[in-house]
Amino acid sequence: MKNIMIPTKDLTREEWLELRRNGIGGSDASVVMGKNPWRSIQQLWEDKTGKTPVLENSNEYTYWGNVMEGIIRKEFMNRTGLKVRQKHFMMFHPQFSFMFADVDGIVTDEQGEKCIFEAKTVSQYREDEWKNGKIPTEYMMQVQHYLAVCNMQKAYIAALIGGNHFIYYTILRDEEMIADLVYAEKKFWEYNVKCDIRPEIDDSEATKEFLDRKYKESVKDSVPLDRSLVKVLKEYQDVSDQLKDMEKRKTGLSNQLKAALGEHEEGKFDNGQIVRWKRIEKNLLDSKRLKAEKPEIYNQYTSVNAYRTLSIAS
Repeated sequence: MKNIMIPTKDLTREEWLELRRNGIGGSDASVVMGKNPWRSIQQLWEDKTGKTPVLENSNEYTYWGNVMEGIIRKEFMNRTGLKVRQKHFMMFHPQFSFMFADVDGIVTDEQGEKCIFEAKTVSQYREDEWKNGKIPTEYMMQVQHYLAVCNMQKAYIAALIGGNHFIYYTILRDEEMIADLVYAEKKFWEYNVKCDIRPEIDDSEATKEFLDRKYKESVKDSVPLDRSLVKVLKEYQDVSDQLKDMEKRKTGLSNQLKAALGEHEEGKFDNGQIVRWKRIEKNLLDSKRLKAEKPEIYNQYTSVNAYRTLSIAS
C-alpha cells in the first residue's frame, strides 16, 4: 500500500492549518499520549473537531523555530555531508489514514537508506534535556510517529540550543513506542474526534492552563452538578487534607534543621550533603504607604490582575 501524498508548497498558512485538521500529525502525537508540556488533549480535540477557529498557536518561539529551520538543515548537511531534501507534501499512513507526516526533510544516508530529518530550535533553559544523547519525550514521539507514517527505519534530529550550541542525534525505529502511538491515536481519532466525545479531563499542567484560559471569564450564577462528581469532590477534599498534613510535617522537619544550624548559614554532613539557611534581603514596595501619600502615582501604576479560585462550601 502506498502513502497518500497531498502537496503543500502552494498552500497558505491558513490552508495548511485547516489541512492538519484531517488527521493527527507528529506534533500531535505527544499530546494524545498526555506527554506534551505545552498543549492539552482538550485543546487538540477542540481543534480537530472544528470547535475552535483555525488559529496558529504562534509566539516568538515558534516564529524563530520556523526561521531557523533552514539554517539548522544547512548546518546538518555541512557537518555530516548528507543531503537533506525538503518534501513539500503531507503524507498520510496507507493503513491508518488519520495519521499524517509533514517532515522537515528526507535524508539519504551513506547506505542509500532514506531517513527522516527533523530540526529543532531549543531554549538554553532546556539544554539539560538534550545532554548525553537524551531527546525530550515529545520530540521522540513526534519522530516515531513520522517513522510509522513514512515506513522508515531511521531519523536524524538536529537542534540548535541557546542559539550557539548545535547537536544532532540518530533515532532508530522503536516498534513498541509506535504500537503505543498507533493505539492511542486510533482511539482518540475514531472515538473522541469522529464520535465527537470529549476526552476525559486529565491531571496534566497543560490541561490546567487550558481550562484557566478557556474559562477565564465567569458568570455570577449557579449551575447544578452531576451526582457523579460527588466522588471527585470527596477525593479532592481528602487530597487537600493530606497535603495540609504533609506541609505541617515538612514544617516540623524544617524547624529541626533550622534549630541545628542556629545562627550558622551552612551545615555539612560527613557524606558530603550540605544544608543552607541563608539570609536573603529584598527591596519591597510599601504599597499602603504609597497609596496613602501618593495616590495619583499609585493609581497610575496599578493594574487589575483577575483570576478564578476553586473553593468548597458545605
